[in-house]
Amino acid sequence: MRTVSGSTFTTVEGNTGNPIGGKDGVYVKNRGTNMGYDVVFIRVR
Repeated sequence: MRTVSGSTFTTVEGNTGNPIGGKDGVYVKNRGTNMGYDVVFIRVR
């Protein structure tokens, strides 16, 4: 899953903290391109 819209993108991340608190796991997170991330999308078939 990936979504890019203007200056934001959505990721599915593993080994990460729950954005609303709780245990670590796999979560959907929204990021901004102004946060210093370099983004590469790889298509897997």
